[in-house]
Amino acid sequence: MLTSLSPDLLYLVVFGPGFGESILLRVPPSDWVVVDCCMSGAFCPPLDLLRAHNARWSCLVLTHPHTDHSNGLDQVIHHGGEGPVGCVPVWFTSSQWEKSPDPERHLAEGINEHVLAAIDDRWDKDPKAHWELQQGDARKIGGALLTPLWPDKASISESDRIKDPNRLSTPILVEWEELRILLGADLPAGPWAQIGGLWSDLGKHAALKVPHHGPTNSISAVFAAGEPERLWVITPWNRGPTLPRFEDGQGVDRLLDFVKELNLTGLPSQRETIDQRAFQVSLPVIQQRGKYASSCIAAGFDREGKLCDIFCGPGSVVIRRP
Repeated sequence: MLTSLSPDLLYLVVFGPGFGESILLRVPPSDWVVVDCCMSGAFCPPLDLLRAHNARWSCLVLTHPHTDHSNGLDQVIHHGGEGPVGCVPVWFTSSQWEKSPDPERHLAEGINEHVLAAIDDRWDKDPKAHWELQQGDARKIGGALLTPLWPDKASISESDRIKDPNRLSTPILVEWEELRILLGADLPAGPWAQIGGLWSDLGKHAALKVPHHGPTNSISAVFAAGEPERLWVITPWNRGPTLPRFEDGQGVDRLLDFVKELNLTGLPSQRETIDQRAFQVSLPVIQQRGKYASSCIAAGFDREGKLCDIFCGPGSVVIRRP
């Protein structure tokens, strides 16, 4: 399915290899938006998908400079495209990590700085591409409107930048005709209350990329309250404490209070907790070979917001209660 897209549908493609996630939007007929990036071994899934469609990007977004969102984005930038390049306006400072004895931290921050440098270089070469992501500063890409819901720069403190960089993360509301898609980035629940004061109907969406791999501290009634038939997609986190969690009262259990099923691009590596709940785990019916098809969920929506096409890549699962 990923190599044959209906020209009349807007496609949401979520890649989630286990360390890293990336989202692509194909806005009819031929505009491509890349939100964050990831690597799967030596491969860059969003870049592979663009190449499979002989496509160039029309918009790039880095929701926040964490390695699981930035890794590989410089490759996508250099692949070629023209349009807004969005990035949070508040940068990390090297003094936060340069004295750390952890070599993995240095590698991760080096990757981030390389990607940020590529974005800055793009901004210098094409001033029209400069898009500092701030609350409400929307951009039109083809027939779709992309609206950053956060950060509100006035509400971000120095302690936020140091203690919890995810508070800089930029969720985005995508609107195309009657279709609404919410991309939750990694924003925790706290700022969502302020967002809900400005956008009171965020629960009215056809699809959601669940914030930050589905932990309980990222679930908010601001986006959760709504119809149970929505498409919610979670990407796994397989570094350190794995996400999402399946115990009573934890992420998956809580999320299923709001929707009938959850689509996971893959299961977390430590998944014995699934047995503690009576969940139904459905393996994908459709399988497709090809490196860019693994660890992904892809869905096509019409102009009325109806789900018309869906592909569940190898390794993905659907979680339901009996």
